Amino acid sequence: MRLKSTVVFLILCCIAGPGQEKAPASPGTKAASISGTVTRADTHLPLKNAQVAIMGRGESIPEAADTGDEPESFQGYQSSTTTDEKGHFEFADLAAGTYYLRAAHTGMVMKGTQSGGTQLIRLQAGQSQNLSLIMLPGGAITGRVLNEEGEPMQNVSVAAMHYVYTVAGRHLTEAKRATSDDKGEYRLFSLKPGSYLLMADTTRSSFEEGSVAMALGTQQRAGAAKKQDEKIYAPTYFQNESSPEQATRILLKPGDETQADFTLARVAGHHVSGKISGIIAPKSTDKAEQLRCFVMAKRPGSPFPVAYAVVVDKDSTFDLGPIVPGKYTISAIQGQAESEGFISGSKEVLVGSADVTGVNLSLHSGSTHVRGVIRAEGDSKLDYSKLFVVLMPFTDTDTESAEIVEGFGSGSGSAEVAKDGSFKLDVEESGRLYQLVLAARGPGLEDWFTSKVLFGGKDVVESGLKIANAEQRTVEVLVSDKGATIEGTVLGGEKKPFPNAEIIALPYDPKLRKSYALLQKTTADQQGHFKLRGVRPGEYIALALEDPQEQPFTEDTFLKQNSAQIQTVKAEAGSKQKLELQVIPSEAQ
Repeated sequence: MRLKSTVVFLILCCIAGPGQEKAPASPGTKAASISGTVTRADTHLPLKNAQVAIMGRGESIPEAADTGDEPESFQGYQSSTTTDEKGHFEFADLAAGTYYLRAAHTGMVMKGTQSGGTQLIRLQAGQSQNLSLIMLPGGAITGRVLNEEGEPMQNVSVAAMHYVYTVAGRHLTEAKRATSDDKGEYRLFSLKPGSYLLMADTTRSSFEEGSVAMALGTQQRAGAAKKQDEKIYAPTYFQNESSPEQATRILLKPGDETQADFTLARVAGHHVSGKISGIIAPKSTDKAEQLRCFVMAKRPGSPFPVAYAVVVDKDSTFDLGPIVPGKYTISAIQGQAESEGFISGSKEVLVGSADVTGVNLSLHSGSTHVRGVIRAEGDSKLDYSKLFVVLMPFTDTDTESAEIVEGFGSGSGSAEVAKDGSFKLDVEESGRLYQLVLAARGPGLEDWFTSKVLFGGKDVVESGLKIANAEQRTVEVLVSDKGATIEGTVLGGEKKPFPNAEIIALPYDPKLRKSYALLQKTTADQQGHFKLRGVRPGEYIALALEDPQEQPFTEDTFLKQNSAQIQTVKAEAGSKQKLELQVIPSEAQ
């Protein structure tokens, strides 16, 4: 369906391991291949010893659902190679399908890549594609972290952060992180060109990149009396500011290296305390560790707790701290016996100039069942088991946007679809407005789109739905294979084809631009050609972006500034249209 492939992309964009595996070309079909050259953007010379990794799924590879594999083990085909003296690389004997390429070299970063630093390639059977991968000298930020006495601070996490734009909105995300050494020195390197904010944080412990282990901060005080005038180091943005809004941005161009020093100062720390109701007491046959209740405090938009406690006995009170003033989500979670899931509760609190007491958290299952069925319109046939469903909240703020990016956000749910089209979602109870998004697992459904989402007798595909009392209702999703096709070419300077641009079609109505279901996007090939399939009938604005993560493509100001490069398109069922788009360049590149 021109159904979304976000989850699949996140799985595919992991770096492939070393070595070369046999590609999955089917017997009796013509094998495809990908070859090319890696060059430096500054010297235009070939780059020797660059590692090029490929990962993807050929059309001949069975779906993960057919093999019983979990999504995390869905690998398809992966391989890697190293460029020769002429910067050349090649992957031969590939099946038709979708692949992601990434090049890596010490001190260099790829130019014009998608999220995850990859380049998307779509191969037809027997096709040979020749690519030109361009690498830029990476930027670096170095500096020292000192305390108020001018002494070096060791093991302080320093993160380079930047704003990323998606249809959900803007969110501040971490690009690189380093830890200060015994001299208080840190170095962030291999940074893409762009604008960065730096944050130094003592509450986030070091952990290996890619580790699944969480680094937690301040633990519960074990019955100790509170110390008077507790002072702690607050997370600090460069230049020594308390919030990203006040921070000084650092603009990096290719190969730039700049200095950014921090002087951290202690501030008054405060505690959040309260009581938890609904804790399940362990039975004599239960393992006590499985029923422990964890309580934690997290900053808005951050997945990392700054304080946590473990309630290990009948005493259901908790005390978190010290933490610095600010907004926090206080949440508690307890596992249930015999793999019955968990119960949880949360509350938003504002820590000011004093302790916050009397916070009551009520634990409950936290989810409601949303049942639904998918039906194909007309006489078209569809293998519904190739679909999965995501129900996610609409977003209004930068914080909510960040939560959506972190695992679909708070309150979201996803489910596989059975062969008869039925599905069941477990979604957190909430009064928020939700949007339903269908996604396809694998090729073959490119012309399909979500036609209607019927809930309570109304079509809510554009307006969204509230899931209160959803247990008593069934969501009916109608899909159609009569999607429109929009294809064309992206041009850059001197009217030459511009490869790897991201083409986005947004609803013409600004009120609908935060809907994932209505967003259409694809990537131009090496000749600048693109094709959007399965476009839902309606009116759209179409634009081509050099780096969509760095460009606020849903904001009115950005759209007005680049109106000359934006075209309006009216898509009708089954129609085919051609466009010629001028790429909107990214200032960072």
